Formats: sequence, C-alpha cells, structure tokens
Amino acid sequence: MTTLPNHIFFTGAPGSRWSGIAQTIESIPGFNTSDRNPNREYTHNTYSGHKGAYFGHGMECILITNGNYIDRQWSEPGGTKLIKSHEWAFNLTSIRKKKQWRDSWVMMVYRPDMACYSGTKQADLISNIPTIVIIKTATPC
Repeated sequence: MTTLPNHIFFTGAPGSRWSGIAQTIESIPGFNTSDRNPNREYTHNTYSGHKGAYFGHGMECILITNGNYIDRQWSEPGGTKLIKSHEWAFNLTSIRKKKQWRDSWVMMVYRPDMACYSGTKQADLISNIPTIVIIKTATPC
C-alpha cells in the first residue's frame, strides 16, 4: 500500500473538471479539507465548482511555493493537503528544486482542448470573450 505524502500539488486546465476530481480525491480518508469554508466555495450550473483554497492569479491565495504560507491556508495540521492551482504546471521546476517539496507529489488532469473550452463555456467563465483562439497542444503520452 502506498503512503500518501503530506502535500500534493494538483492542477488542470480551466474546464477540465479538475476541481470535481479534486473533491473526489479529497473524500479519501487521510486528506485534510480544513481549507474549506463558505467563503472558499464557488459553484456554477450543475457542477460542483471550487471548494477550499485555490492558488494563483484571480484566486484568493497568491501563487508561491513557500511551505509556511501554503500550510497556513488549512486550519488544522496533519493529513494530506491537496494544493490546488491552474498554474502549478508552469512552476514544476520551482516546486522540484525546493527541498521541502521533494517528497510531495504533482498530479495533473488532462482533458482535450475542445472539451475544456466547452466546460469553461458551461461555467460561464468566458461568456464575455468574443473570440477564442485554440492552440493545439501535443498529444499526452
């Protein structure tokens, strides 16, 4: 049996439904969800939206890899903390270089471009954008 780390950096593109996946993961015994409170809950349409602390541009928590700052977002110590941000994918080198994160995991949710676009549209997050250019990305391994 695999022992969970103290921290998991979790990321996905907007519209990838990664927040719903995060909530499912956090329902596993041993996860610390004390970062949740009514002020940190965002719901839209029929989807569960965000629950808990989110890091990055436009989110409540700034995107830094300082362990003390990150841990302060949880009201209780212990357990595995799922550290959520759309932007961790751009900070993997910074995360891996810090000694404090060497035993941490990084999890990324992949969903095809057009499915993400559709999911974002359904959440009404891009209704004010008149034109979207979709850039094709490499096929994942």
